[in-house]
Amino acid sequence: MGSARNRWSGGRCSRPLRGTGGGDGVNWSDARNWSSDQLPASADDVTVATAAGVTVQIVGTQATRSLVASSPLRLTGGTLSVTTTADISADFTLAGGTLVGAAVATNGAAKAR
Repeated sequence: MGSARNRWSGGRCSRPLRGTGGGDGVNWSDARNWSSDQLPASADDVTVATAAGVTVQIVGTQATRSLVASSPLRLTGGTLSVTTTADISADFTLAGGTLVGAAVATNGAAKAR
């Protein structure tokens, strides 16, 4: 169901990687959604930009150095740890999850449920 436009990128050592397609296009925890076919690690700078109408679902324990998201994010149950900055220009929904450690800049609508 995923396609190249649904790929997200995470960069090791602050170098962005580019996607080639794959994954379900929705779940953070599907490694095939990431350009490296690996989940982001705590040292990665992450960019999330999906096709219109897609909200990225984040569950479980996830960690990254920084996050830039131009697509809606929904954190449900679990923890997203961001060491530096989370720059989110789309809706960000906390629905039972926890965002830890980030300085958050948002131009979208932040929602807590």
